[in-house]
Amino acid sequence: MPWIAILFSLFLTGCEQFSYYSQAIDGQINLWKNRESVESLIKQKQTPEQLKERLLLVQRLKSFAKKELLLPASDSFSHYVDLQQPYVVWNVFAAPEFSLTPLTWCFPIAGCVGYRGYFDKEDAIEKAKELKSEGLDVYVGGVRAYSTLGWFNDPLMNTFLFDKENSLVGLIFHELAHKKIYVQNDTTFNESFASTVELIGLLKWYGQDGQNAENRLADMQKSQAFNDFVLSYFSMLSQIYQDKNLSTDEKRQKKQAALAKILADYHVNKSSEGWGNQYQLWLTNLNNAKLSTVGSYFQYSQALFALYKTSGEIAAFYKTVENLSEMTVDERKAFLLKEG
Repeated sequence: MPWIAILFSLFLTGCEQFSYYSQAIDGQINLWKNRESVESLIKQKQTPEQLKERLLLVQRLKSFAKKELLLPASDSFSHYVDLQQPYVVWNVFAAPEFSLTPLTWCFPIAGCVGYRGYFDKEDAIEKAKELKSEGLDVYVGGVRAYSTLGWFNDPLMNTFLFDKENSLVGLIFHELAHKKIYVQNDTTFNESFASTVELIGLLKWYGQDGQNAENRLADMQKSQAFNDFVLSYFSMLSQIYQDKNLSTDEKRQKKQAALAKILADYHVNKSSEGWGNQYQLWLTNLNNAKLSTVGSYFQYSQALFALYKTSGEIAAFYKTVENLSEMTVDERKAFLLKEG
């Protein structure tokens, strides 16, 4: 039972870790306390029609995911929580002043990840201040949806339930995919796999109505194109950080000039890439911590989708992915980059 693992870990850690896990437990308990049964909400006359329609849609999506995508959907999304806020958790990211490699924190279930999540925004801000006082670049970002990887029955939340329909459809398949296969310490693989299942699910769900699937795919491609755009500046920044001939002040000046160039180049490219002003706010006040959040979440998706098409059916595809999950991170990356 997950509570045993979590509580046991508390006795093995110091006060700061105890406080962190306590807020995580409190946050999860609050989700449970405030959740309402989806079945009950659907039956209640006072339930707003828009909410009822979305709850019914998710029920159909769960049945479809279980039957057509062989995903473990039975217990997930059977409750709803209105958090009265836009995010469920806030993640704190940190990186050295002259490095793009983020700090990582390791947890009993998720493994090592490049962020630290808090249910309370003020707690996240306090942690960010502490890390900043140590001379680190920090960034706090809100998260609208997350998966507990099957340890808990994840509820639906207002933070994502009223997205565009095809975005919601994709998100449900994506989050359920994390429950199917998850590899510790390989975020890129996990997200690429979930994104691939999302795409497969979208294509199957919309069937003849291919436009919705194509629109969602276009959104995913735009997101990856932006990731690739930002990642293309990593080499320039790394050269600055590693240049032993530069003083600390010179590195800071060149760093700020490089960060300003990213925003300037974005304005040049935003129309042709179809980004508009979508990412403009995010690109303000750039630092290494914020840049560290840019991952190639679709980096292996092309290769994985090709493996799905070769497999011919979803069950065979999952078997192939399970075999990949048994490789080391480097072996898996080499294989998938070659396939892609």
